[in-house]
Amino acid sequence: MSERKQYIFSFEGGGWNSVYATSEEAAIKAAMDEYKDSTSLNPIPSSFLLKEDNEDVYDNLLSLFY
Repeated sequence: MSERKQYIFSFEGGGWNSVYATSEEAAIKAAMDEYKDSTSLNPIPSSFLLKEDNEDVYDNLLSLFY
């Protein structure tokens, strides 16, 4: 079984979150499933990034909290 990795993504209208999955495709599916009933949180499929390859992006996103 493949190792699950963290993917970060953006929402339409702003905001971001992350999800753990074995591939980008699985991450997109998981996020779409998680937010399927939301009227305000719509993940942008083209925004998914593998966290381990984009630590600087992740650090910048986290800096918004403090």
